[in-house]
Amino acid sequence: MAIGLDRLRESQPWTARDLRRWIVPLSIVTVVALRLPFLTHAPTPDEAGFLLVGGQWHPGGSSLYGNYWVDRPPLLIGIFQIASALGGLPALRLIGCLAAAATVGGSSLAAGLVAGKRASRWAAIAAAALCTTPLLGTVAVNGELLAGPFVVAGIAAAIGALKTDDEGRARLFGIAAGAAAISAMMIKQNFADVFVFGLVATVVAWHRRDIGTARFFRVLSSAIAGAALALFALAVFTLAQGTSLSGVYDAMYPFRFEADRVIAAGGSQYATARLFTMLLAAAASGIVLLFAAAGWGIAAKRLYGAAAWGL
Repeated sequence: MAIGLDRLRESQPWTARDLRRWIVPLSIVTVVALRLPFLTHAPTPDEAGFLLVGGQWHPGGSSLYGNYWVDRPPLLIGIFQIASALGGLPALRLIGCLAAAATVGGSSLAAGLVAGKRASRWAAIAAAALCTTPLLGTVAVNGELLAGPFVVAGIAAAIGALKTDDEGRARLFGIAAGAAAISAMMIKQNFADVFVFGLVATVVAWHRRDIGTARFFRVLSSAIAGAALALFALAVFTLAQGTSLSGVYDAMYPFRFEADRVIAAGGSQYATARLFTMLLAAAASGIVLLFAAAGWGIAAKRLYGAAAWGL
């Protein structure tokens, strides 16, 4: 009789609570499963070009990255170098799967720290959708995708630094946030999200007296230390590869500003067309809806506090 009751219990259908427990891991598995069929799909121009540059990046070359020049940060080229060494395009696409999975998990963690378990589940679903929609480039492994995990990890670490009651953990979270912030920018040069979020959230937390002045300076100094350590490590790696640090800076910012001026001088019709396409993709993919929902949550005070201001 006891065995029969056990089997009966085991055969009971899942409850809504059981399903909710699995939403985050299922979102992570789904985002990987939807990207796996594209492992051997033809490379995009950026993927092919960066694999070419990364695969031959070596000391003593004739240009910025080995024998080639490209206006991108060194950590991005380093990831493509690893992908090239591991087999090229399939390895790169697998790295993209890992980046998408980490972005979903990190988004869920950050949202949970801000607004609880329900927000954590919805964030996982939203991140999975945005990491797989063709409107935002399902196939391509690019700087935006690869920087994503560092952005969400940095934001989660910044929130943790403000929320924890343990001073040692606050320092560690601050260091992690700073390191993640630099790493994101060394993959995609304009991804300063963690810096903006962390600074605003920390200042607001101090202003609202959620944290004291000592914690305020401790978190900021830890974040600066983390950023400096990450930047130093990346600089050593870049120099070891025979690449000039001043050359990298020039490629990441001054060159791109000059390129913008040249494009603007040639007429605005191309930029206008691209802007229209980007806005259409943002609306169709649901990004605009997410912005509106977050704005409403803050305005209606369903989201409040330092993290909401940072958001």
